[in-house]
Amino acid sequence: GTLTTPSLNISKVINLTPLSAQPAYFQAGTLCMCDGVHWYPPMSYPIGYPYPVYYNGAGWIKLISF
Repeated sequence: GTLTTPSLNISKVINLTPLSAQPAYFQAGTLCMCDGVHWYPPMSYPIGYPYPVYYNGAGWIKLISF
């Protein structure tokens, strides 16, 4: 179905700790920050700084453009 009301209302800043490996448990909809040095999905090489990623159920998607 279609989500017609927000399931999360954020009115403050969210701080995500950069992770050096994917979380032990994740599912579609998981949002986290990779460290960009030891863990850098879906890139094929480290970029050296953290960035946010989202798991869509099939793979990690970066949430910024480089």
